[in-house]
Amino acid sequence: MELNCYVVNSDRFLEPCSDRPDARWPASDTPRWLDIQAAGSDKLDDLLMPLGLHPLILKDCRDRRGVARLEVFDRAMYLTLPMPIGWEDLRHTQLRMIVLPMTLITVHETFVPGLSAIAADCESETRLAATSIPALIHHILAGLIETDAQFYTRLRGRIDMIFGEIDESGERIDISEIIEMKRDAAQLVGNCEDLLHVFNMLQTIESKAFQPAASTQAHINRQSKGLERFHLTCIRIESRLKDLQQHYHLSLQEAADNRLRVLTIISAVFLPLTFIAGIYGMNFQYMPELEGQYGYFTVLGAMLVVGLALLLFFYRCGWLK
Repeated sequence: MELNCYVVNSDRFLEPCSDRPDARWPASDTPRWLDIQAAGSDKLDDLLMPLGLHPLILKDCRDRRGVARLEVFDRAMYLTLPMPIGWEDLRHTQLRMIVLPMTLITVHETFVPGLSAIAADCESETRLAATSIPALIHHILAGLIETDAQFYTRLRGRIDMIFGEIDESGERIDISEIIEMKRDAAQLVGNCEDLLHVFNMLQTIESKAFQPAASTQAHINRQSKGLERFHLTCIRIESRLKDLQQHYHLSLQEAADNRLRVLTIISAVFLPLTFIAGIYGMNFQYMPELEGQYGYFTVLGAMLVVGLALLLFFYRCGWLK
């Protein structure tokens, strides 16, 4: 089990500390954030026991269902948010948040890069909107949205690059790369839907554990509207990937059609030549042309003229372009 504890100082920065949960935390005036990673059920219960949490909260922490949900208790709030371990990893983990008036506890089974980056950023670079737990929760959720937005930018760049490569030579593209991008886009849309669900709940709940100031609530409302627009953008990129896959198949079909056209032209040129060769290859006794002094050269010349005439015809029809 790995623990990281922070307090929100007077400058609205996160400050690492070595505190551990005790009975004084609920009555404290100092906002705290305790991040818990890879804690077994028994260890987690023992660690959180001094806070006097509702038994259902501890039970929910042991629940492994991967759905976004929010539950409100008398003086606490429980929030679950499924999220990917990493964009190169298909596995998901659950970010569970236990919200008390002056304490935020996050629990997750594996290392979450985005969460660690948010904590590091708030230590010296970015101030919270207020010295409060709602402001800290808003900043964490905003950081998760920023992580999704950065991935969206990279995904869009990959799509533009592959569109160009298909136009140059579609056969060099591996279809598995397009399928992988479709999987990433679906995951991105799912992340946005979960975050949007959480933001919608945060705008409507009434809880003693979550009472944001007017400025923080305004930030949450604006972030929710921005997330709605970003969600629509992610849906459009899914549609664009469908167009990309269709464009890829059309480019392959066009390449196959070009090959068939070349084979058809070659067959059409050699068909009359084969016919002439077949006639003079028959073993009849009386064939006057075979006894002519220039019969061989005459037939070769006729075959050459027929072949060139067909090539000229196909060229004028645009089949050779």
